[in-house]
Amino acid sequence: MKGLPIAIICLVLIRVDASDTTRGSALVTARDSRSLDGKQRHPLPILHYTFDNQRGTAVPDESDHGHNATAHVHSGTTDGVMARALQFDGKSDHITRKFDPKSGLHPTKTPFAIAVWFRTLGTTPSEQELVSTHFAGNGHDGYKLTVLSQDGGDNPGIRGQLSFMIGAEKHHRLISGKNCADGEWHHAVGVWDGKEARLYLDGKLQKSEETSGEIPYVRRAPFVFGHSKSNNGFRAEGKKYFFKGAIDDVRFYRRALRGSEIRSLYRRLGP
Repeated sequence: MKGLPIAIICLVLIRVDASDTTRGSALVTARDSRSLDGKQRHPLPILHYTFDNQRGTAVPDESDHGHNATAHVHSGTTDGVMARALQFDGKSDHITRKFDPKSGLHPTKTPFAIAVWFRTLGTTPSEQELVSTHFAGNGHDGYKLTVLSQDGGDNPGIRGQLSFMIGAEKHHRLISGKNCADGEWHHAVGVWDGKEARLYLDGKLQKSEETSGEIPYVRRAPFVFGHSKSNNGFRAEGKKYFFKGAIDDVRFYRRALRGSEIRSLYRRLGP
């Protein structure tokens, strides 16, 4: 129309490729803030170790909760499922974060899920701990994810399976049906909803058992991966709990993840 100003508005659309899984990007943060299966929103993990920004003995927590840990590791890093993973020598290497009941990492009644990628590089020690708040030799307390020795060790008939132990009043140790001490990358997830414990390996449910009651922490063992605190007593010698291999992408959720979420988490970083 003659005599009237003309305004031209340009809209620029920027498309972000949803297949981009670069660690530390805003995309990953936004995607993690949704349910892993896209059905329902839920909080971020309250702990997330990627080891991609590993500097000296400090292990930075990539979540917003500041659960940094201390590395007692001398074996360095290696190629992980995405970028870098931390190596453990099976003799002394481990990472710890002190016992802190307010951190959420030592739940007594609250449902939780712990997820970790791992690759074994040996069949000994006999009970290779991935993640543990258990104090070995003190009965059932805390929780732990363990790769049991391929040669059986103190677990006759077991050959390299994954184990998830919850030290609740009605406690159980769940054991996978698959050998995972094979030098390949595997994804382990332990889930507790306050009434039932579930163990997943590579996105598949391995076993579930009723596991009710509060989880005690009698000896106030720290949050450790690559080892487990012990009293060094009979059948609880500290040397048998060290992990030999590589660990990557450790996550702790303050809720019980669903099976569909665990499968999605596995497919995101898995083969």
